[in-house]
Parts: sequence; structure tokens; C-alpha cells
Amino acid sequence: MLKDVLRQIPFVRTGYRATKRLGVGAARMAVSLILTTIGRSAGLRGLAFDTLKQDLALAAGAETFVVSTRDKVIGREIYANTEFDFAKFQAALRLAGLEHRTSDLLFVDIGANIGPICIPVVKRGLAARALAIEPEPLNQKLLKANVILNDLSARIEIFPVALGASPGTVAFELSDRNFGDHRIKSAAEASEDRYRESERATVEVEMTTLDRILESHSAPNVLLWLDTQGYEGFVLKGAEATLKQRHPMVLEFWPYGMKRSGSFESLIECLCASSYAAFIDLEDTGAERVALTRESLTDLYARLGQDGKFTDILVL
Repeated sequence: MLKDVLRQIPFVRTGYRATKRLGVGAARMAVSLILTTIGRSAGLRGLAFDTLKQDLALAAGAETFVVSTRDKVIGREIYANTEFDFAKFQAALRLAGLEHRTSDLLFVDIGANIGPICIPVVKRGLAARALAIEPEPLNQKLLKANVILNDLSARIEIFPVALGASPGTVAFELSDRNFGDHRIKSAAEASEDRYRESERATVEVEMTTLDRILESHSAPNVLLWLDTQGYEGFVLKGAEATLKQRHPMVLEFWPYGMKRSGSFESLIECLCASSYAAFIDLEDTGAERVALTRESLTDLYARLGQDGKFTDILVL
């Protein structure tokens, strides 16, 4: 199968045909060299991913993942680099002072996708267990498969729901090329359609609250990880009891997504009414702590703008 994939890449196909004329032994050596080169090169693995014809592919590194070949962002990144965004988690763990408390750490992955964060977190011993919350049906299936492939069924519990301010059902819109950009559909008519949201198919998903999930799960140490494509403010509205615990929390901060969902004011209200005192922009190499105020959050929103830029912040 891999040889067939390689032959679809022009420069590999040409080289393969040339070496084949040299004899079977030379051809085998050449193919072995190509495989080794691709195995070491994220760029070449990315090119190989782009030629795949089957629906699913296996990415093997420190962890094993089944990815969809239709996912040109997270799936492609995992296939090419064998992980996705994990360095950001490691930075957050250190900045939150949790790197020596991992033996009893509960990691709560909200918007878990196919497991690129929660699976290595648990498998590498950086948390004792994880709750993986993912509403989209295909991502759920791949998440379950990846948890099983990495022998983590006893340590990662999957919740096939969306999170919001209250329980119910919601329309969930699906990106056809970035499976990390599925989102709860906004009820408001948006003035921008940067990612062709108006053309997206939708499915109905169950919604609950973070408080409801965590009321039956406790741990001495908890790290919250929120990546809900601009819906974070509403997730926090359903987490009043959780916020009182002041668990370190990483959340995506994406003005465009927050504008479309109308969640920014809820984010400000929930954070500023809590006992959290500061945040760190994880894209800031200086890891500067910023006082958590309406003004500082509004300033970050303005600096990123509404053209699609985003960051992740650690709230402490």
C-alpha cells in the first residue's frame, strides 16, 4: 500500500522507475531509502498524506492514531509530525506548576477531537486520567479507536456531547476540510463568512454542562483544556461551580469565532466574576502574567483582531 502511495508522488515515481531498471536489489535498496527518508521528514510525510486515496490512515509515533485523510489540518499534522499542539500543553503544565503533580492529575479535554492532546498526556504519564469531551460523530469514532489503540480505555473516559450554558440539543456545523473547526452553529446572522460557514452541513448533538460532568469526577489536581471554536464563553456559563475551584485552565482565544457565536461578553463576565487573577498568552515566549480584567481581555481581543488570528491563554 505504501509503495502505491509513493508511486503517486512525481519525484518518487520517476526515481522508482529509474532504479527498477538497475535490478531488483537496487530497486529494493532505493525504495528502502525513500521510506527511511520519508519516515524522518515531516514535509515528505505531509506530501504522502496528500496523495492518499483511502478514507483513513495510520500515523505511528510515540502514540498511534487513526486519522481521516479528509482532515487537512489536524489529521494531516498528526500524520506528518506524529503529534499536534503538544508542546503547548507541556508549556501550560509547567507554567501552572503542575509538572510535579501529574500522578494524581485529572486532565479535562473539552473539544478533544481524535485525542491529539489527551492521549499523549495520559500515555506519557503527565496525567493519571482524562475526560475527553467531543460531540462530532466521526471525531468520536476515531477518538474511541485511538484510545483503544493506545491501550488507554481504563484511563480516558469519553463523553459524546457538546458543552454549553445549559443542557439540551444544538445544531453543530461541520467543516469539510478542518475537522478541528466543527462548531456549534450560531443562531445569529453573521456578517462574515470567512470559512464558508453558510455552506456547512449540520448535525444535531446533545449538550450538557461542564458542572454536570465534573460533579461525579474529582481529583486533587485538575487541568482544564477548552478548545471549542469560539464557544468558550458559553461553556464557562455552564461551569459556575467548576470555576469556583480555580483549576488552571487553558482556553482558545479566537475573536472571529467569539464574534460569530456572540460569546465574548459571557467569557468576560465569567472570568472576571471568578477568583482567577491572571492569564498568560501561551504564544508569548516571555510567558508574562497579565492581570485578568475586562480591559486586559478586551485589549487581547483587539490586538488579535477579527480576521482569524487566535491564541491560547492559560488562566490562573
